[in-house]
Amino acid sequence: ALFMAAIALLVAFGAPTPSPLEPNPVRAATYFEASLIIMLLALSLILLVTRRLELDLGRLAAFDELTGCYTRRAFLSECSNELARIGREGGQESGRCAVVMFDADNFKSVNDGYGHHVGDAVLAEIARRVAACLGPQDRLGRQGGEEFCALLANTGQERAQMRAEELRRAVAERPIQLGDQEIAVTISLGVAICPDHATEMAGLLKAADGALYRAKHGGRNRVEVAPLPAAT
Repeated sequence: ALFMAAIALLVAFGAPTPSPLEPNPVRAATYFEASLIIMLLALSLILLVTRRLELDLGRLAAFDELTGCYTRRAFLSECSNELARIGREGGQESGRCAVVMFDADNFKSVNDGYGHHVGDAVLAEIARRVAACLGPQDRLGRQGGEEFCALLANTGQERAQMRAEELRRAVAERPIQLGDQEIAVTISLGVAICPDHATEMAGLLKAADGALYRAKHGGRNRVEVAPLPAAT
C-alpha cells in the first residue's frame, strides 16, 4: 500500500510515467513487494491450517468423542492441578474436593436389549445430565466403557454426599427418551474426599472405586461414601 501511495503521489505531482518495459526502481520495488506479500500470505495460510490441526488433535486427545467428557488422561491431569491447588490452600473448604466415581447400572442389558448404538446414546445422555449439575470448577471424565468420574471442587464430605445424590436423581428421576423408546437408567456412585481419604489421585480413585463397589452390592441406584482410613 505504501508503494502504491508513493507511485500515486509521483504521478499526482507530475512525475513522468515510465514505460512498462523501462527499468525503474519504484517498479522493481513494487514487484519485489508483491512477491514478498504472496509468499507471506502462503506461509500464513500454512501456519493457520497447522494451528487448526493442532487444536483439533488436542481436542481429540482431551475430550471423549461420544460424551464430550474429558478423556481419562486429560481428567487425571485436571485433577492433578486441583490437588496441587488444595495442597497450597489446605485447611478450609476451598482446600477440599470430592471424587465421585459412577457407572450405569445393568448397562449390559441396555446394549443387549437395544443395541450398542442405543447404549452409546444412553451414555451420552447420562453424561449430559450429570454435566448439567456440575459447577464451572468441577470436572467430568469418562474412565472407560460406562464408567465416569467427577471431581467436585471446594466440597467436603457432607456436601459431597448431597451433590452425589443430586447426580443420581438427575439420571434416575426420568427415563431417557430415544425416539419412541423410553429407557429407565440408574447410576451407582462412590465418593471419596481429599484430604480425608487421600491426598493423591491414585488413593482417591481407589477409595471411590471401593465405595462404588459397595453401592453396587448394596442394591444399586445409590450413593456410598468411602469410610475414613483407620488411624495409625
